[in-house]
Amino acid sequence: MSQTHPPTEPDNLVPYQDDLAGQALDWFVLFQSGDFDKTDRTTFQQWLDQNPAHAKAYAKIERTQAAMIASIARFGLTLEEPSTPDQNNKGHNFTPAKLQTLFRACFKPALAVAASWLLVVHLIFPPQAHPFSDWLSDFHTGTGEQREFALADGSHLLLNTDSAVSVDYDSNRRQVHLLHGQALFQVAADERRPFEVDTGNVTVRALGTVFEVYLTEDGVTKVAVQEHAVTVRTKQDGNGTSPIIKAGQRISYSDNSGFGKPETVNLTETTAWQRSQLYINDKPLPEAVAEIDRYRLGRTLLVNPALAQLRVTGVFSLTDPDKNLADISQALGLKLMRFGPVLAITRQ
Repeated sequence: MSQTHPPTEPDNLVPYQDDLAGQALDWFVLFQSGDFDKTDRTTFQQWLDQNPAHAKAYAKIERTQAAMIASIARFGLTLEEPSTPDQNNKGHNFTPAKLQTLFRACFKPALAVAASWLLVVHLIFPPQAHPFSDWLSDFHTGTGEQREFALADGSHLLLNTDSAVSVDYDSNRRQVHLLHGQALFQVAADERRPFEVDTGNVTVRALGTVFEVYLTEDGVTKVAVQEHAVTVRTKQDGNGTSPIIKAGQRISYSDNSGFGKPETVNLTETTAWQRSQLYINDKPLPEAVAEIDRYRLGRTLLVNPALAQLRVTGVFSLTDPDKNLADISQALGLKLMRFGPVLAITRQ
């Protein structure tokens, strides 16, 4: 098990995000390979019990595999056994269990190699790549990209960096699934069909026209309203009472802590990304770096835990995130070093 335990990073390197994705991937590969014992299972359970975020990270890896299997089924494969087997049938019919077996049989020999490659990529790049959800989406953007889309009902959608949605319209409703990232919705009126945005843990229903939804990498849903109002509910709420969020307000939801209290926001700051700007108001340096890194391919490390005590305030252009990091480093008297796509911030 010494080669398959979740990796750790040197104590003097403080990435702006933890390495849970890499740890979860390492455990996933171990269990997919079948090369584990009772001790490994005990150690894995201890890892899960350390923090609820560990279980969420592992569940995300499992959902990615499930999405792959589901995608295979979409391309000419059915998920039900034929009621009458036909020996002359040249098609392929698999139950989900058979697809699972097929996945393992095909990929097991190369799984460890692929996982090692993915872990190397994870050490270099932040967890901002979502190839499978992008593939399954109707609209998506790359890192640092923003795009506007017109929907079939006349509504408009603006996607921020590294975001993806799938659209599900029928005669009774209009539903958009935010798979990851951040989106602004300008909703066309249609009294017969409510407009909803689903993030997996929260459903937002439009009562007006303009609002944004942001699904963070750690699964927190943030909803901010620019015009009119929205209701927000979880799947557990059913048809019960849902908070109403009005223009100029924002609310957050996480599975661990539930809904926060609605808060009044500065819309100039909240909507800055829609003008390719970023407002940072007295945030710790790691948070500022994490926000800027959403718009760049690469990863930024703080090479000293004491740097987390520094704070940042400013207005930055999203068109040149590397310059933003250089400007912050200079203003704080720090040194910025580059190693390919990896940036390191340290004291002079």
